[in-house]
Amino acid sequence: MNLNFSTKKVIRLLVVIVIILTLLSLIGQLYKYFLFEGNDRYLVDLINVDKEKNFPTWFASLNILFCSILLFIISSVKRKTRDSFFYHWFTLSIIFLLMATDEIMQLHEQVITPIRGLLNTTGYLYITWVIPGILFGILFLVVYLKFLIHLPRQIKVLFIMSGLIYVSGAIGFEIIGSNHIYYYGQNNISYALLTAGEEFLEMSGILLFTYTLLKYINIEFPQLGIYFRGNDS
Repeated sequence: MNLNFSTKKVIRLLVVIVIILTLLSLIGQLYKYFLFEGNDRYLVDLINVDKEKNFPTWFASLNILFCSILLFIISSVKRKTRDSFFYHWFTLSIIFLLMATDEIMQLHEQVITPIRGLLNTTGYLYITWVIPGILFGILFLVVYLKFLIHLPRQIKVLFIMSGLIYVSGAIGFEIIGSNHIYYYGQNNISYALLTAGEEFLEMSGILLFTYTLLKYINIEFPQLGIYFRGNDS
């Protein structure tokens, strides 16, 4: 039995959800800081992109999990065809599964205090999880460089673009926000705007990566009987 999905329609829907969630979070933060002097509000926290276990984080986690599933599908086919990059695809699937878990549970934040105590970091490195994050990113590039080179040109470009967008939010904006927290704290509208930008870039990077994987499956594995149409309106 063949399964047909419209890539454009799926991505459009997800883009609309990302925009709506970001706007709702911004409206909630404006409401919180200009009408309630920064005091916590339950409904505002439910739509705050920087909070845990609420609508935005569940959406982001499910989107990352969807990428993990797509990566697992690709790795399964690669294993059957004895592709030399099978382990790269499978490892990516595991990485995204861990990312989806972390999105909900914020596990990476558990290393902040121990590393800060060890290195006595301030300013841009005050949120210290970015240090192992940067090191992991460098290691990832070294290990996956050959893998990236062997991807089809269009898929390669999309891979790199989605990664850059995601990292600019997850690491870039986090570093800026870290310096802001160190000097001004995080209970202010300017930090809320920074986190909104950070989460928007992260979700956008994941959406582009989702599109990339759907496109790759459509091009490389027509035998699966799962078609992701990209030319319909």
